[in-house]
Amino acid sequence: MTIRKASIGHEIPSCNAVSDETIARLKKGDISVLIPLDKNIKAVPKVIAVDPQKCNGCRLCETACSLFHKGETDPALSRIRIIEWDIKGVFLPVLCQHCADAPCGKACPKDAISWNDDWGRVTIDYNRCVSCRMCEAACPYGAIRFD
Repeated sequence: MTIRKASIGHEIPSCNAVSDETIARLKKGDISVLIPLDKNIKAVPKVIAVDPQKCNGCRLCETACSLFHKGETDPALSRIRIIEWDIKGVFLPVLCQHCADAPCGKACPKDAISWNDDWGRVTIDYNRCVSCRMCEAACPYGAIRFD
């Protein structure tokens, strides 16, 4: 599938990770973004499944994530990060792995990060977070970033 038009009127390159069967639409105002989701994953709600072999580094997932969670199309605010390997053209999307025994949660001095059994994933209580960034340093995947 190819995403044809952005609201600003220019062509957006095709993102190989998007298929007809695995699309969720995110709309905010006049902006429409497509996010690839794996329809076979049912254990955890709102999971983005990534096939690294299909990632072409378009960073559309970062834009959609920041729009959904922060209301802005700023990849720096995304919960997803695209890393380009030393080999040109090889990209790896990095997301929270929702570790059951999360190192980020152990590192948090205010217990703001915990495992949520109801949701089956790691959650952050932003009211308890003091922005010490200990979780960022403890995450072995580099998945936690601060705005």
